[in-house]
Amino acid sequence: MNVIALMIGALAASAQPRTLTQQDLDRGATPAPGDQIILRDWSRLSPKDALSDRSTPGKWWRRRYNEKDKPGDGGTILMTVERNMDRPDTCIVPAVTYPLALRGWYSVWVATYRGAYGGGVDVRLTGDDCFVHMDPQQVAYHSERPKPRVGAIVEINYRPAADLTGQGLVFQQPFGTYESFWWGFSEASLAYIRLVRLSDDEVAAFKQDQARNDPRLIAYDDDNFSRFWMWGGKDRTDVLRTIEMFRYHDIAFFGLCLGATTALHVPTPHTDLSVPAGRRLGDERARRTFRAFQEKGIDRLALMTERAHKYGFKLMPTLRMSAIYNSGPNYKALSKWRLKNNVHLDYAQPRIRDYFVSVVRHILETYDVDGFILDFTRHCVYFNPDEPDKVGKMGLFCDAMRKMVDEVSAKKGRKLLLAATFSEKDYVSGFHAHHLKSTVKPEERLAVQGIDVALWAKKGYFDIIMPEGPHWAKYIEMTRGTKTKCYPRWTYTCDYNGKALGGNIHDPTPKEDKKDRPINPHCGPLDYESGWLKLRDKGADGLYVFNNAQGWATLRRMGHLDEVRQRVQAKAVYGLSEGPIVQFVD
Repeated sequence: MNVIALMIGALAASAQPRTLTQQDLDRGATPAPGDQIILRDWSRLSPKDALSDRSTPGKWWRRRYNEKDKPGDGGTILMTVERNMDRPDTCIVPAVTYPLALRGWYSVWVATYRGAYGGGVDVRLTGDDCFVHMDPQQVAYHSERPKPRVGAIVEINYRPAADLTGQGLVFQQPFGTYESFWWGFSEASLAYIRLVRLSDDEVAAFKQDQARNDPRLIAYDDDNFSRFWMWGGKDRTDVLRTIEMFRYHDIAFFGLCLGATTALHVPTPHTDLSVPAGRRLGDERARRTFRAFQEKGIDRLALMTERAHKYGFKLMPTLRMSAIYNSGPNYKALSKWRLKNNVHLDYAQPRIRDYFVSVVRHILETYDVDGFILDFTRHCVYFNPDEPDKVGKMGLFCDAMRKMVDEVSAKKGRKLLLAATFSEKDYVSGFHAHHLKSTVKPEERLAVQGIDVALWAKKGYFDIIMPEGPHWAKYIEMTRGTKTKCYPRWTYTCDYNGKALGGNIHDPTPKEDKKDRPINPHCGPLDYESGWLKLRDKGADGLYVFNNAQGWATLRRMGHLDEVRQRVQAKAVYGLSEGPIVQFVD
């Protein structure tokens, strides 16, 4: 049986499946397996005073449209497009609920509108605690792929299967607020809801598929900052929704950044509690959010670990091993062991190596996490340029970290993983900024940092390595026949070889925040799945998706390799359907 068809609601169970509307349901129609229901009767939404027939700050706009190629066809999209650069909070609209009054299992699709940037809509079932973002920008933004169809209605699979008995659907603006990056931008849209009634066999197949572990080959990371920088947050659901988006993904583990060197997002005896500083709008928003979490006793790491385990995958904190973002008391206490650049800590010093082992030990012993990821890709400055035997001294550090992880594993009675990510690409720009040799060639960059991957694999320091850059095949070969697995790291603004797809859009200053910025060039689902097949066919054990922690529905089933090959061959995308281009009547 084709699992893909089951997951996206193929109309197979009924000889003549019907398309029903709200009016049909009101007249007593009972959906049968295979039937689909199209809902767009916005008069059902509550609260009713949240809607308006014209664009109004603080209200949803019932906006009329016609299809571009079919002037006689059209309808009404629920939208909010109001913008106030000085008072963006006045443009926040209330969440609205669509009551369903249905029984049984359905596949749930949500249709939204793709504007030039952002948009989409958040959705959750009334029985769930977290929203999931339906992002219409799940497409490629780079020259090697067709341009996104701006102005299209886009249908996205919210839930592959859900028991809707006694439930309704709740909708809100993305993250229930406005963006820090594009100050005042808070656009959202809902074109319609589509529900497909599932048969008992389809529900059973769905549950059986969800219980499988073999497709769990994909890992993701989250910097644990950007989401709050952009959107803020006020309660535990704003934390948990980070994991909620991966509820149905083929995910093996989730990397959650705790911060850098001596400053973390969680309290430890060895580090300073990191509250971001900076003059950008998002910096202040993140600062307020983190302080609110601290005051309410919200522990992001504990909450997200529990939710990840609920959904069947591992959570592994990550630590940026040389970046310095906070010069608090613990950093100052270690300042005598800094490098000659007078900034970074010197890994040639036993005191520094022991310090990081103690930090990671505390996290592993305190939290129910599944391991730890050492992120060697930010700044990448660990030794003075003239330091002798860098590889040997980094090896001493990795050996000490491995032994500590094994000790904690023995105490806990379960295997904890140790992983490392590194890059030969753009993240090593710290060489120039921090007065290291500017003549270092890309192939020499790891050696300058004391990183010898062949030695790591031979010694078994790490359970998983995540290399980024054009030489991923070399690292796959280094790990072949060893206990170390290789998950090539793929930053979503690059191709799978680590080549940037375009210039990165920098974080703006407050003055610049008042102007729209183009979207960052990024990969789309066809790029990911075709590139992933190339990596897998060369022997990659998995894939580490870096800087795309959005939980796109289009990437849910990347671990189902037979399905991936079918989609790549057909140039098809999972979980997203392109609808008509629309023109608004106004």
